[in-house]
Amino acid sequence: LLETDETQAAVQSHEPSAAMLAKLDGLPANLFARVMQMADVPVAAAAPAAGEHFKPGVSELERDSCIISGKWLAELQQRGWTLVSELVDLDELERLRLKALQLMEEGELREAGMSKQESHWKDRAARGDWCRWLHADCHDDQWAGAVFELAKRLRCEMEDLLELDHPAKLPEIQLGLYPPNGAGYHKHRDAFPGQPEDRSSRKVTVIVYTSPNWESSHGGQLLLYQDHEDPPTVEISPQAGTALIFLSDLIDHEVLPNYSERVAFTMWFH
Repeated sequence: LLETDETQAAVQSHEPSAAMLAKLDGLPANLFARVMQMADVPVAAAAPAAGEHFKPGVSELERDSCIISGKWLAELQQRGWTLVSELVDLDELERLRLKALQLMEEGELREAGMSKQESHWKDRAARGDWCRWLHADCHDDQWAGAVFELAKRLRCEMEDLLELDHPAKLPEIQLGLYPPNGAGYHKHRDAFPGQPEDRSSRKVTVIVYTSPNWESSHGGQLLLYQDHEDPPTVEISPQAGTALIFLSDLIDHEVLPNYSERVAFTMWFH
């Protein structure tokens, strides 16, 4: 990417194109900063500390009946991520997983890529999953009702915790399936701080895992990078019954090579 004509032109003109910026979206922060430095473009400030993402007084709210409460809320505020359990019934998760495999066999999933719309691009070496966007108002997606119900409940909680751009809307929801061929997803970040005020950005990422009887030999762990923490990386197993919640502009992560069908549902709250 650093050697492309587009990047070099940006360096010479000191003005990167929209297409170039779209391709940079999702790069690790240090590489993104390097390219912007080459192009002599000011780089947005680093993401604020985890606790600064939350509304004042959040820890004092009565949240006994909430999903994100107690230990899980404290972890999210202190380090920017937490691992929760039992958000969806295990039998329902298995039904969702089998439906995802059926959709894959029927050709209803597409190769995932990076960025969106006209700037969308693909690199199977960098990202090897297959995906489908899910919409609560789409008849063909009603099989995912349990996912939509969870999204509604979490949206109400997120509205209490954070300043959302679109508090009344459901999050983006994507079904992701990694085939058992070593597919993974290189280190990336779901959002960057400093977006223009008129552009909505991802605030919180929630990943719901569905893999039953997961073993380490299956691969597909999510490797989570946490700055200034010990250990500096944490492996999250995609075991059914667990869900990972993290601040989208704070946490770099990657999916390690996968050798068993790995199905997960990801939500992005804006």
